[in-house]
Amino acid sequence: MDNHDPEFLKKALEARARIRQTPPETVDAQRAAGAFILDVREPAEHAAGTVTGATNLPLAQLTEAIAAALPDKHTPVVTFCNGGNRGALGADALQTLGYVNVSTIAGGYRAYRALAPRTLAPAEFDPGDQFILDVRREADHAASNEVLPGAVWKDPSQIDSWQGNIPRDRDVVIYCVRGGAVSNSVVDTLRAAGCKARFIEGGLEAWKAAGGKPASK
Repeated sequence: MDNHDPEFLKKALEARARIRQTPPETVDAQRAAGAFILDVREPAEHAAGTVTGATNLPLAQLTEAIAAALPDKHTPVVTFCNGGNRGALGADALQTLGYVNVSTIAGGYRAYRALAPRTLAPAEFDPGDQFILDVRREADHAASNEVLPGAVWKDPSQIDSWQGNIPRDRDVVIYCVRGGAVSNSVVDTLRAAGCKARFIEGGLEAWKAAGGKPASK
């Protein structure tokens, strides 16, 4: 949702002059230190991938919803959108409401994701020495007889119980059914924990469409 009209862009530019921008490489540390990470994009954008632990309050609803989500106006807040415009407007609105420690990710979620490659194109993936992690939802995994060769299945809803067992010294390749919200969320969590994790764009289905040969369970 980046097709903004000139008036919107003008307002975003003015907002940037009133707020503080934070480098994307500092976001994980700020989150670990207790910052409230605020995704002001629409729910569908949030579901497709977001910063680990982010709360989603779309910009249009922000001023009405923020008090219930974050009553303490002294808690550090980091806003973001895709490219920085809505994030800037959100940060500006929070400052107007009295939140005293607000910033926005410079360059938005795109800049955050660009810090290191998060994905593999299906045609680029060749099972080898990587630690291959199947994070399909339990029902999707149970309904399929296909897996990537050598993959280990982990329930994504239980990630807190198993993330500590994922190797930090190997490349970790993740896949779900179609490479959407599940893979994005798991990659965010594992990367924040120090894993060299990426996921296959389009998931298992895209890898098969690119000529990949799955194994049977």
